[in-house]
Amino acid sequence: MLAFGVLAALGLAGYAGWSWWMAVPAAGLLTLQSWWVPLWRLGEPEQYPWSKKITAYFVTGVVADLVMAVAAFGLGRVLRWMIG
Repeated sequence: MLAFGVLAALGLAGYAGWSWWMAVPAAGLLTLQSWWVPLWRLGEPEQYPWSKKITAYFVTGVVADLVMAVAAFGLGRVLRWMIG
């Protein structure tokens, strides 16, 4: 649910004409929301160790979150342009 709220707020920020740099902290929030539990459990010794596969998933997730944030912001800008 947090992800939908962040993306909606980012769309409103794009509509309001805020700076496109707002997409970067929003992508950080999306990444933190999705990776909170796996990163928290890394400190526990009986859990899975950090591997190349987990690194690939993490990097792919960060890039996907950034793309979603930029797309939500861009949709807000397009809506502002269409409405006028």
